[in-house]
Amino acid sequence: MIDIKAVLMDRGFFRAVTVDILYRYGIPFIIRVIRTKRINKFLEEFKENKRTWYVYVYEINKTAYGKSDRRVIQIKTTLVILDNSMVEKMPAEKYDDDRYFIFITNLPVFSQEIAFQIARDFR
Repeated sequence: MIDIKAVLMDRGFFRAVTVDILYRYGIPFIIRVIRTKRINKFLEEFKENKRTWYVYVYEINKTAYGKSDRRVIQIKTTLVILDNSMVEKMPAEKYDDDRYFIFITNLPVFSQEIAFQIARDFR
């Protein structure tokens, strides 16, 4: 028997249809997000408040490319943003676009320790 902690998926799976299936079958997941306008608004708020990590309620209702899914599915999920420079304990200047690790998940993210561990596991 195999015990799967979570299915890790890249940005190509950042779609409402995919998330809907994962929720329906109770599959734990972590999906990296594509930086859409909505995601960038969350990221700007994160930066403005100088956070290390933060959890948001996020409603996914579009595909990764900004077009509505044919089934017009809207799923509430958890969006997590964290500062990779804090996870890896490296100077922020060493990062370009990858400084912030942003993902959606159905796993409970109650603490900085859990958020950082998910980032490490994803790598």
